Amino acid sequence: MVVLLITYYQLLIKGGPVVMYLVRNGIKIHYKYRESIKVMGNGGTIVLIHGMGMDMSCWEDLTPFLVYHYNVLQFDLRGHGGSGHGSEEIQLATLCDDLDVLVDVVGVKEFHLIGHGFGGFVAMKYATRQPKRVKTLHLISTPLYYPPSLIDNFYRYRRSFCVNGNMQELGSALAKQICHPLTQEKLDKLRQSYAKTNHGTYFQFIDLLSEEITNATLLKQIQQLELPVLLLSGELDLIYPLNLYTVGTLFFQFSRLRVVPNASNAVQMDQPGVVAEWIDLFITQYPRESRFLKENAPDVLPEIREEFLQMFQLGIHKLESSNKLVVNVLRGFQVELNGELLTGAWNQRNAKDLLVYLVFHPSVTREQLYDLYWPTADLDKAQNNLRVALNHLKKLLGASKQNSELLQINRELIQLTGIIQCDLILLWEEIERTLHETDEITRLALIEGIYSRLPETLIPGFYSDWMLAYREKLEDELVSLAQWGMDFCQRNNDYKRALQFIEASLKLRPYDDVLESKQRLMQKRLDL
Repeated sequence: MVVLLITYYQLLIKGGPVVMYLVRNGIKIHYKYRESIKVMGNGGTIVLIHGMGMDMSCWEDLTPFLVYHYNVLQFDLRGHGGSGHGSEEIQLATLCDDLDVLVDVVGVKEFHLIGHGFGGFVAMKYATRQPKRVKTLHLISTPLYYPPSLIDNFYRYRRSFCVNGNMQELGSALAKQICHPLTQEKLDKLRQSYAKTNHGTYFQFIDLLSEEITNATLLKQIQQLELPVLLLSGELDLIYPLNLYTVGTLFFQFSRLRVVPNASNAVQMDQPGVVAEWIDLFITQYPRESRFLKENAPDVLPEIREEFLQMFQLGIHKLESSNKLVVNVLRGFQVELNGELLTGAWNQRNAKDLLVYLVFHPSVTREQLYDLYWPTADLDKAQNNLRVALNHLKKLLGASKQNSELLQINRELIQLTGIIQCDLILLWEEIERTLHETDEITRLALIEGIYSRLPETLIPGFYSDWMLAYREKLEDELVSLAQWGMDFCQRNNDYKRALQFIEASLKLRPYDDVLESKQRLMQKRLDL
């Protein structure tokens, strides 16, 4: 049963926004409906779906342009803005059902559907479920495909800002990627919308995104859509760059791609006038353009599209069929191959250390390994030791033909192939991002995120010279980051936070006289 709760109305002018709450299955859905002012005729209704971490405030600059021609319906996705999130697991189908009920309540039978980012995924899913209700589909900066391995990085990067579930710092960190130019007004709006976003729902949406992309189910479904699709991309988009977005045109039978100048990911915030004009032109002129193309386009165009689509899908299939090796060492040694935990005699014949070395150096010569593990042995002895070690490693990785392709051995080189992931390498990448971050508040949040995930003991169980040197270098970088955090907090009179950075450094350098002296000094300041 659907209960409609009207909390307040704001009718400042004819066609002013009506702000309402719809309660569906106990979940409050916040929405706003505005009728066209009908200065230049009514072109129907446009429905707007925002992206992850945002809310319907991201459309505020766009809607004044749209209401000259269209009724506009916008709403907050679950766990965002003024909408509730509930305890049930959210699927794309759940969000589509919310929209279905919403348009029924408003009394809209068919409409133009616009989605930004993750909202574009919801829009595509809805269009495949209700193709007769969607007149045109508009996707703004929506990732139609992303390599699954990179989604893990996407997830981890965002997690690093959400210390204790605080989403506001994530909004600040992503703001420079979302908008261009980034004004104080845009930054404040993004920080506010992220602050109102439920932490659990946000990362559940990333899981949904990963699932849809990995399974490619939605990509197969949208290829059957016969409605017109407009894809809008910002020329300066850093989250989903234009060169990736152009691939999206392959998946739709009837589509157009437009590049919004001087705009990043949220083109509706950066260039609202341009975006509104292009949306209106697409809606009004596409039927004429479509007829022109059908009458004049070369007969081979559909075949070319199909050929490129097959090539792309073949590439995805090849990527997905590759071995995925996950090697974790930060908290202790663990190996997974294609999701299966590999156990066995990893502490024998240098197997554990050799595998990790190959992860860091996917292609090495036999001579490099002789010098690394048997520097004092004669050549015959070193060759025999390496042969025994490699055979042992191959057995641990599995003897199937597919697994044998993972470790490739020839007369000159030993190579690891496939998709390789290591938590230590990912940590280094986070450190590199932090070192290159120019915004001090963002850098501080990144450092705190890194330290919040560090284990008590780094890389336990490894004692080879190369790994000990590597760990020392890592500890130096981590202490350097903490030192920067301490100095920043001290300059801003946040002595409690500064002390936390010193104490974190002392866990890595427990007998450092300089750090101990700073700890005593900072404690005195706190005691004053």
